[in-house]
Amino acid sequence: MVLPDDWAEPTLIDPAGPPAAPRRRGTVLRRIGILVIVVLVVAAAVLADAVSRQHVQSQIADQVASTVSTDSDTVGVSIGGWPFLAVMATHRLSSVDLSIPTATVAKDDQKVTFTKVSVHATDLRNVRDMQTAVVGQAAASGHLSWQELSRLGGVTVSSGGDSRVQVARTVSVLGADVTVMVSASPGIDPATRTVTLTDPRASVDGITIPSTLLTPALSAMSRRMVLPDLGSLRYESLTVDSAGVEIALAGTQVEVKDLLNS
Repeated sequence: MVLPDDWAEPTLIDPAGPPAAPRRRGTVLRRIGILVIVVLVVAAAVLADAVSRQHVQSQIADQVASTVSTDSDTVGVSIGGWPFLAVMATHRLSSVDLSIPTATVAKDDQKVTFTKVSVHATDLRNVRDMQTAVVGQAAASGHLSWQELSRLGGVTVSSGGDSRVQVARTVSVLGADVTVMVSASPGIDPATRTVTLTDPRASVDGITIPSTLLTPALSAMSRRMVLPDLGSLRYESLTVDSAGVEIALAGTQVEVKDLLNS
């Protein structure tokens, strides 16, 4: 005997079954929504940080440009650390890097034009006031052309080869004034900020001139080659290249006001 369809056993629906699918979809959508909100908040924070950073970098470029008599558009400024907005509360910067194609530094009676200037400063404090700002550690370098060295020394200075310089000087040899090309090893005296010229060498007609005759002339020239006083940022070393000399500087607890024009 075949039972009619109406007599068939009814199908039961499990409450934990299909209705659960919409809840899973709802949970996923909520998670996606939260993720989107987080992304938007982070993006807004990054954008605000970037805008603030760019504004301060522009201000620093303007200050540097006015200090070293150059165009602010040529001054490169890069501020390290994130989030930058924290500086508004701490008045500190983790690092600042500067690049300046041409910088004329004038302090007191000294005025020197450097090229290819680079500065790396770390642990900057009180950065919202240039008169009280302090750099924990600073390293810098700048190039002096042969023309600038010649201007400082009052005599033509050129490359002498083998990391030496060459100058034309008049010396007294056996009672006669003789103009000779003197080769010397350049350096720098951090205490006096003076470009030094040591180990002089010269000869006339194959005859070597004693260094005792050459040293006084070079000493007089060296005394005119004094670089500007930069406070706690001290001159450390000098190296020769084909276009002039590269000077390295370094300092700790450098007061920014010392680097500004007097």
